[in-house]
Amino acid sequence: MNKIKVKSIVALVLLFSLCMCFVWGHARQASDYTTEQHIQRMSERIEKRFMAEDNGKRTGFEIKPLYNENGMLNIFLVEFEPYGYLYVHAGDELNKVFGWLGFRTSMYTLSDSTIISTWSPYTLNPTTFEKEWILDEEGNKIVYDRSPFYVANAGNAKYYLLENEDGHFIPAIKTGEDFVNLISGKKFRFQNGQPETAQACEFIAFYAHKQLDL
Repeated sequence: MNKIKVKSIVALVLLFSLCMCFVWGHARQASDYTTEQHIQRMSERIEKRFMAEDNGKRTGFEIKPLYNENGMLNIFLVEFEPYGYLYVHAGDELNKVFGWLGFRTSMYTLSDSTIISTWSPYTLNPTTFEKEWILDEEGNKIVYDRSPFYVANAGNAKYYLLENEDGHFIPAIKTGEDFVNLISGKKFRFQNGQPETAQACEFIAFYAHKQLDL
């Protein structure tokens, strides 16, 4: 290999390294902040994005941390008053150059560009695994406009959001060794990264779209 080729390869390696430094070098990591700092940072952005332009429909909000089965935190619940909620995923920032391509760059990604309005509780048929809606006293499908945690009156309990499969999460609290599924109201256990039995879930997607940046 002649000297010109060697110099060309070295130049390309250096150029690639510089590009990577440009793309990643200025990005802040989610681990740089405490839970309280994340909540403060998100609160300021929620106030600007949703409250300032809401024409008084919402009167306030509260942010709660959500943990996986191992006690790790990277998702937060935003509970609005008097109704509505959404989820926020906290991850490492990407350099703003990705924003030019339409990708998310913020440390915080919304589950939806608008506030979620309703959900309905259900159980799964143990044989067919089809949804069986939980009905009210008049035989009607129940519809809630507050989060499963609020409806369950979870209070000061530790909130969990357990990933069942891609995009499907189980909102839960824990009692002893068991989790309580807040969609179905049934107890279950989580083993080897999966629930021991089929569970009612909430579909929550965090797409890497710029419009979902918080």
